[in-house]
Amino acid sequence: MRILIVCFSFSGNNRRLAEYLAQAIKCNICPIVEKKRRTMLTILLDMMFRREPKIEALEYSISNYDHIILVAPI
Repeated sequence: MRILIVCFSFSGNNRRLAEYLAQAIKCNICPIVEKKRRTMLTILLDMMFRREPKIEALEYSISNYDHIILVAPI
C-alpha cells in the first residue's frame, strides 16, 4: 500500500506535522508550494474576490498512490 502525504503550510506548523507523520508511517511527503509568497492580506483578498493562487507542479504523481493524506490549515 503506497501512501503520500500532501501538505500546505503558511507558517511551517503543518509542514512539521506532515514530516512527523511521514517519518512515523514511512511514506513520501509532497509539499504544495505557491509560485509567489502571499501575505495574510493577499490571502484575505483572494478569498473575497474568489481568486485561486498559482502553485508549482507537484513533484509526485498522486495517481501512483493508494492513499493520500492531506495536511493543511483549516
